[in-house]
Amino acid sequence: MLTDANIDPTVALDCYGYDSIFVAVEITAGTSPTMTIEALLRAADAADGARWKRLMLGAKDGVTLAALANETTGALAPDINPVELRVYGSRAVFLRVTAVANSASTTAWKILARPGKRRDVMTQAPPT
Repeated sequence: MLTDANIDPTVALDCYGYDSIFVAVEITAGTSPTMTIEALLRAADAADGARWKRLMLGAKDGVTLAALANETTGALAPDINPVELRVYGSRAVFLRVTAVANSASTTAWKILARPGKRRDVMTQAPPT
């Protein structure tokens, strides 16, 4: 279960005004290391245990509906271009590492993030 006890809400990103962000990784140890990151959203007014939400994506064309998946980057290598994650203008987005492969260290990495597509805030409902 995702709770404030196991996810620090003070390190969330405020993505108000953006439909998406771009993320990449730097991993300085290991042979062909990769990292997978997912975007979690936080609703501060919800009860603990129900505050953190994963974005569930619809299946792409040609894929069965059973293929719904969390919004993740897939396995990112440190030498690839940033990948776009949808955040829908949310005020609290947490980038959570969900998988690491071939890294020789648990501390020799960084997540890099930058703004992506701007949100038309004049016609959209405010984020939760």
